[in-house]
Amino acid sequence: MSGSGGAEWDAVARLRLRRTLQLWALVLAGPCVLVTLGYLALVVIQPGSPAEPSREEIAGTWVSPEGGRLVFGKGGEFTGSGMTLPVSCGGGAFSRRADRAAGNGSWDIGSFPDEGPGAKVEFGFLGGKTVKECPMWAVLLDSPPSSPEIYLLQDDGTGERYRRSPDSPGR
Repeated sequence: MSGSGGAEWDAVARLRLRRTLQLWALVLAGPCVLVTLGYLALVVIQPGSPAEPSREEIAGTWVSPEGGRLVFGKGGEFTGSGMTLPVSCGGGAFSRRADRAAGNGSWDIGSFPDEGPGAKVEFGFLGGKTVKECPMWAVLLDSPPSSPEIYLLQDDGTGERYRRSPDSPGR
């Protein structure tokens, strides 16, 4: 009898070991599944993140209440007047409280880290002021969709909002 009792004991022990291992597999797999789903939700899927705009959505004339005017040509040409610029472009000379800049350059679809998509503008001054390189970021704000705005980013965290000019074609 002691022989058959040992075999029964081994079978029970194996069953308990199998159940314990299955439980540990579930315990360890659960957080891995949650981490994977979280990664997909935050990095890959990015719910609510705006889609990259088309060139047609940005092309046109945009004006600000402060007198700024941005003209994004369909072929990638850019002209601006009455603009504030990032400190890196004008050494702070073209802020809200100082002279405003005018010039031209080019633009393409792009996005600034931690901001929505829009346009990256390479800008050169008209007149006597010269700058080696002056990249600016114009973020397309789509809220509300019937009245989009472009937000011209500044180094100091401020910016200027531009609305599509009533005489400019757009969406």
